[in-house]
Amino acid sequence: MFQPSVFSEMTALAQQHGALNLAQGYPEFGPPEEAVEAYRAALAEGWHQYAPAAGLPALRQALSALDRRRWGNAAPAAADPESEITVVPGATVGLYAAFLTLLQPCDEAVVLEPAYDSYGPAIRRAGGTVVTGSFAAPDWFALLSARTRVVVVNSPHNPTGSVWSREDWDQLASALESFPNAVVVSDEAYEWMVFDGQESFSVRQVDALRSRAFRILSLGKTFHATGWKIGAVVAPPNWTAQFRQVYQFLAFAANTPAQKALASALELRPDYPETLARFFQDKRDRLDRALRAGGWDVQPCSGSYFLTVRLPHGTDDWAWARARVADAGVAVVPLQPFYIDATGVPPAVRLCFAKNDATLDEAAKRLNHWKNQNPL
Repeated sequence: MFQPSVFSEMTALAQQHGALNLAQGYPEFGPPEEAVEAYRAALAEGWHQYAPAAGLPALRQALSALDRRRWGNAAPAAADPESEITVVPGATVGLYAAFLTLLQPCDEAVVLEPAYDSYGPAIRRAGGTVVTGSFAAPDWFALLSARTRVVVVNSPHNPTGSVWSREDWDQLASALESFPNAVVVSDEAYEWMVFDGQESFSVRQVDALRSRAFRILSLGKTFHATGWKIGAVVAPPNWTAQFRQVYQFLAFAANTPAQKALASALELRPDYPETLARFFQDKRDRLDRALRAGGWDVQPCSGSYFLTVRLPHGTDDWAWARARVADAGVAVVPLQPFYIDATGVPPAVRLCFAKNDATLDEAAKRLNHWKNQNPL
C-alpha cells in the first residue's frame, strides 16, 4: 500500500549528486532568533518530559490569541484553547489522525488533485476510498455522494500555489448542504503565505462549515522549523474529543521544548506570522523572474512556497526530474506523484523557493544553462 515518498527519493538523489535541493519543502534558513533563544531557554529550564497530550496550555493559548489577532476578539472563528486545539508532532500526523478519527470502511474521501502525497495512503489506511477531482475546477455535486465522509481541501495549495477565495469556500458549503455527514479536512499548512494582497481564508471563517471541519496547521512551516515537528489540529469540541482519543495512541504528545519555545516566540512576536507573505513573495518573484528569463513556462503562484513549471507535452516528468539532478545539478519534484492516475495530466515539476537568495539564483542559472544547451 505504501510507496517511497517522492520527496525522500529526490532528496537522496540531490545528496548523491551534490545538487541544489529545490525538491523537498523545507526552508534553507532557520527560525527567528526569538524562537531559537526560547528553545535554548526551554532546554535549560528542564522542559524535557512529556507535554500534556493536547499540548502545552501556553501554546494552545498562543494559537487561540493568534486567531483573535487575525479575526477579532469576537470572531467565532477563533478556537477555544481547551476544547478545540490539539498540538501534534507535525501537520502530517495531524492529517493521519484526523482521517483515522473520521473514516470507516466504505466511507469515501474526496481529494482534489494534484494533492499532497500523504492524503491517499492515510485515507486508505483508515479504511476509506479516495474519490478524486480537479483542484482547479471541482465539480462538487459530481464528486459527492451518500458515502462521502471527508472532503480534503488544501489552500494555499501544494504543489500549484493556488489559493481559494471566499467564493470557493461558499461553493463548497453550498454543495455540502445536501450531505450532512460530510466533514471538511482543511490543510492550512501554508496559511500565512498568500501573495499580491490576496486574503487567506480559513474553513473556520465559513459559518456553515465551522461545526463540521478540521483545520490542520503547521508551526514548522510558519517558523521555518520543520525539524521541530510541531503542528496543530483545530476542530469543534465534539470532534476534538474523538480526535484526541485516536491521537493518544498514535503519538500521545509532541516535542515539549519546541512547544514551549513556540509559545514564547508567539508571545514575544505575535506579529511574526504576518511578515511571511512579503518575505516569501519576494522569493517567489526572484525565482519566477529568473526562470521566465530563461524561457521556462512558469505557472502563476498565489501562495505557499512552491512554483510549478510546465514541461513540453509528452515529457515524462518523473524521468525528467531524475535526470536534471545529475546533469543540471538541481533537484525538483515531478507532479506525477501528486495524482493517483496522472494519465493525460500536463507534465510539470515543482520547485521550492523557501531557499536563500544565492541558492535560488544559482538554481535558476543552472536550469537556464541546461535549457540553453538542450532546447525543449
